Amino acid sequence: MDLSWFFVAALIGWSLAAGVFPALLPGMPRLVYLWMAVAGTLGLFVCVLLHELAHSVVARAFGMRINGITLFVFGGVAEIADEPGKPSHEFLVAIAGPAASGVIALACWAVSQPFPVLGGWPAAAATLAYLGQLNAYLALFNLVPAFPLDGGRVLRAVLWRLRGDYAWATHVAAACGDLFGLFLIALGFWNTATGDVMGGLWGVVIGMFLRNAAASGYRDMQVRTVLGGMRVADVMTPDPIFVSPQAVVGDFLTRYVYRYHHRSFPVVWDGRVMGVVGIPQVATLAPDEWSATPVRDIMVPCGEQDFIAADAGVVDAFRRLGEAGRHRLWVLDHGRLVGVLAARDLVVLASLATDLPALARHGGTAPFARDASSPPQFTGPNPLDIHT
Repeated sequence: MDLSWFFVAALIGWSLAAGVFPALLPGMPRLVYLWMAVAGTLGLFVCVLLHELAHSVVARAFGMRINGITLFVFGGVAEIADEPGKPSHEFLVAIAGPAASGVIALACWAVSQPFPVLGGWPAAAATLAYLGQLNAYLALFNLVPAFPLDGGRVLRAVLWRLRGDYAWATHVAAACGDLFGLFLIALGFWNTATGDVMGGLWGVVIGMFLRNAAASGYRDMQVRTVLGGMRVADVMTPDPIFVSPQAVVGDFLTRYVYRYHHRSFPVVWDGRVMGVVGIPQVATLAPDEWSATPVRDIMVPCGEQDFIAADAGVVDAFRRLGEAGRHRLWVLDHGRLVGVLAARDLVVLASLATDLPALARHGGTAPFARDASSPPQFTGPNPLDIHT
């Protein structure tokens, strides 16, 4: 649960207790409205979770791995680790969420009906009716054919099936997402100008989020399509400069830092990376200790998150850097250091990659490009698999 979700939960709970439920069920004690708001907010949490679980269960049925579900300010994120292998898989995974929300809406409506007939529980009936209506809206909104909404993924699956081109289908679905985001922004400004300030601001924010997510999804597809065939060994800087653990700090500064102007260096013994040493570690010592302190005493040991194999994919390296929060990875071949992969080099490479599909359409070539008819596969979560 992202911290932003708690903010939204508090805002929803306050709006339910102060406005929504008093309008739906007037004349009740304030404490009743408070408990209705708590039940409504927790019910919304469960409904969104079930929506995401529906995506996850269907994805797992097709062999896709699920790394987790996160609730955040705009809804939920199912972290699907693998791309769908077929248009039918994409369609069924995408449609599962709105279908679950629709079933929940019908269930809430059906359960709420007997309460008035039985002459009691009006607060429970109003809360269930509200959750049913909310889930109906959730299902309908997510069916809008605008990427990255579920309806946009359904649209991509249909276009992918008709034309057999995953990249083109993603481009069209992302363009629809961009247009829908512009519509929400315009509608939000209109609502703000006509007096609905809060609703208008939410429309603008959601529209901006959808536009950004659609653009990011398309760029992500471009990068994975063009760079999907590249290995880390193709883009790394080979034979990085390393330091012996027995070198004293004074010699390290003179022979390495002042000469090569890097802020950190790998500490290597017999071809094995033991740790990293740089300016932050030297700064922990007094200058009179530099001539007697070996590098091994101040180095920072390396963990698995600092390494990547030379034959790993470049797209996988993007993921590893993001997950570990590192600015570089040490490249190993059978456990021995053979290169270094810097995040800034991958950023430049990704920027160039987004232009390669356009160049290819105009007669250029993309030497590492994969077949655009299907999404490239790689291990690890895709942060752009957002189901709102």
